[in-house]
Amino acid sequence: MALKFLNLSLKILLVLIIFLIFYIPNYFKLISLKRANLKLKSQIVNLEEEIKSLEAKKRIDKNISYEKFVRENLGFVKENEIVIDIKE
Repeated sequence: MALKFLNLSLKILLVLIIFLIFYIPNYFKLISLKRANLKLKSQIVNLEEEIKSLEAKKRIDKNISYEKFVRENLGFVKENEIVIDIKE
């Protein structure tokens, strides 16, 4: 009876060891992939915010009437632009 119990215990131990050999590396890989996934999701959020900001800037830059109004009424100039003011 003790021999059968020992034999059964060894089989269970062997199955457990084989399970752990295959499970543990995959578990650590899963954790690593989850961290990478979170990092990529964070980057996606940041890039989406940057895209929205750039699209808004693009709309403003393309809006000529807005630019004309600001130039004529507020005296704004573009960078590296020289203003020549001719007074009559």
